[in-house]
Amino acid sequence: RKFFQDELLRGRDYLEYTKEILFRGRVASAKRGNFVGNHAPYGYDRIKVGKDWTLTPNDNAIYVKMIFDWYVNEQLSTQQIARRLQEMGVPTKCGGKWDESVIRGILVNKHYLGKIFFATTKETIVIEDGERKKKTLKQEDAIIVDGKHPALIDEETFNKVTERRLANLPKIKTGVRSLDRICGG
Repeated sequence: RKFFQDELLRGRDYLEYTKEILFRGRVASAKRGNFVGNHAPYGYDRIKVGKDWTLTPNDNAIYVKMIFDWYVNEQLSTQQIARRLQEMGVPTKCGGKWDESVIRGILVNKHYLGKIFFATTKETIVIEDGERKKKTLKQEDAIIVDGKHPALIDEETFNKVTERRLANLPKIKTGVRSLDRICGG
């Protein structure tokens, strides 16, 4: 029994060591500007160049540019953009219907700037109130570098999108006055 436990412990240590080596390889690849994801963002295809993976624009790249243009210049909402794309018969990545959450995902994706970002968040398991829960934490040492793929959107447009998104977030009032209103005081 002791021998079996030692073998299990050794196997687990080996697995953790292997995962660490693979993660370091992905980090090194991301720092070189390679795409390290499994699925390319909408408007790009994932291609292999030598040993590295990168992105190349496909036929749907024009729709990504339209989404950003409609959001910034025509001031359309994500729901209006989704409806317009659906009416135009634009194909989605998986062949389903356009949804406002998909549009929001496109609008915040830094890959369209020609950037690679990796390890921006980390999931950890914590115990709260006696229950195991997953928590997503922002990482300070996230990797954001220029990618080897061409940008579909310029930085000025992306910043305008970010400004508009932040302006549309609901305002949270804090302080004694707002607490008095909530508590009926």
